[in-house]
Amino acid sequence: MESALYKNRVLKSVIMQAIRSNGFSSMEDVVAVVFETNGSMLVIKRSSSNSKTSTLSDIDPKKS
Repeated sequence: MESALYKNRVLKSVIMQAIRSNGFSSMEDVVAVVFETNGSMLVIKRSSSNSKTSTLSDIDPKKS
């Protein structure tokens, strides 16, 4: 995570604030934080379901 933050010039405190602002108190509840094209951050909740359709399907973690 630290290298992705550095590469994208984002402070960890900004990510943590976005997570808290979305009502999460634990990182274990979060699967991803996505930078949207409009500059906002979307926090994706870890799902307990086995859904085959994911909003993260077009995200390449290697590009972070």
